[in-house]
Amino acid sequence: MRDKTVSVQKVVSQPAVRQTPRRNQSIPHVAAAAYLKRLECGKQAYQDNYYAMYTSVADAIVTDPRLMTVPFDDHMVHRGDGVFEVFLCRDGALYNLHAHLDRLEMSARALQLPLPIDREAIVGCIMQTVHTGGQRDCTVRLNLSRGPGGFSANPSETVAPQIYIVAYRQPTPFMQQRNAGATAAVYSKPLRHFTRPVIKSCNYLFNVMMKLEAAALGVDFTIAKDKNGFLAEGATESLACVTRRGDLLFPRPRYILRGTTAARAKSLARALVRNRMLRSIRQTDISLPTAQSAAELFLLGTTITVAPVTELNKRPIGNGQPGPIAAALSKALEHDISANPALSIPVWR
Repeated sequence: MRDKTVSVQKVVSQPAVRQTPRRNQSIPHVAAAAYLKRLECGKQAYQDNYYAMYTSVADAIVTDPRLMTVPFDDHMVHRGDGVFEVFLCRDGALYNLHAHLDRLEMSARALQLPLPIDREAIVGCIMQTVHTGGQRDCTVRLNLSRGPGGFSANPSETVAPQIYIVAYRQPTPFMQQRNAGATAAVYSKPLRHFTRPVIKSCNYLFNVMMKLEAAALGVDFTIAKDKNGFLAEGATESLACVTRRGDLLFPRPRYILRGTTAARAKSLARALVRNRMLRSIRQTDISLPTAQSAAELFLLGTTITVAPVTELNKRPIGNGQPGPIAAALSKALEHDISANPALSIPVWR
């Protein structure tokens, strides 16, 4: 990859983007320079959260959010034909990156989607993008697409796979926003099974509907059931519960995507077994009654870390407060993120 960085002046916030034209209103036909000029009015406050983007289409990094674009004919856009990963940069170091790249490669193989560059080059692109963004704490999204080339569902019409990388602001951890814990409900529809267990694809409509139902119900999260009626996962989160006898349970992996945070939590929880805070760690079927009678229930994910669920379907979990296992795992994960050199790749050396 050519080391080519596009330097863009800081954009001053402008009024909202132009509104859709009213019926019968004439729409101007403009040349490229005039079109880019019209985009100057489009800087939005939320775009201050975007630090830098690499796109293999231009083989360049930009820091102006108005230029962080993807071709409309990229099959990732109109067919969802692509895969992605989201991971953290904490205090200038990428955390657990290779676990995410392992899953990206697994997803890509399942879609017969070749990587346009090798893993070492991908890591280089990620590091340069984060460095150009200039923020030592950020979230990083890596998308691998089928690429542009037409609007059919036929992958053969695309010119080549593409990579898009964005460094953006880390969200405030869930427990800093809601230290009393999360509310959740069981999602009304069964989990889809076509690509979900193997592929972290860009088609997240099922997950979007889960989020919409959570908002409609007035809860923080919804949790999907698998086809057998057992609890599986949240819209973007893994699930775990602690029985009253001290067993840490994770759903069987038959119908769910392998969560990188859940995998680290399982590993770190072994210390809780050794010091007898837990009796065992198991993967098993988790029924709704098992979850509702648990001592603790929590969700795990890259951006939320650990979010204790204190209410499920309007019934309290345990004593209705975040529990000691969730607190211990949250502390262990935070330490793992900030102080585990084996899982850190420094961006600033």
